[in-house]
Amino acid sequence: MNATPILRRVSLYQLASLSAVAILALVFRPQALLSLLAGGLLMAVNFWLLRALGQKAFSGARAKMGYALLLAVKMVVVLGLMAFFVLVLRVDPLAFAVGLATLFVGLGIATLTQSAAHAPEATLADPSGTQG
Repeated sequence: MNATPILRRVSLYQLASLSAVAILALVFRPQALLSLLAGGLLMAVNFWLLRALGQKAFSGARAKMGYALLLAVKMVVVLGLMAFFVLVLRVDPLAFAVGLATLFVGLGIATLTQSAAHAPEATLADPSGTQG
């Protein structure tokens, strides 16, 4: 199975959910907009790097250790950036966390649409499965 289309959909759904939440923030809490966008865009870049490095690290018959090491370094850098945003730049932590959470919203929507696409067709006429 090729997971690339699914991973692309996760990215698209994450950016769509970030856009929707950003519009809501713009209307109801404009002072939180930059913090929200910082968290959401950080997760968008994080997931894009995860996808790109993961494909290179695990493509082919052998895993490539250099790319696998870059994945670990990327994780440490992302965690450091999160701390930098909250502790040094003093972004709104709640809005920042909501922006970060848009990745999980995108993942959930992609999972649901993938499951729905592969769900078996059910007939409503005869739920027992017998034909009379």
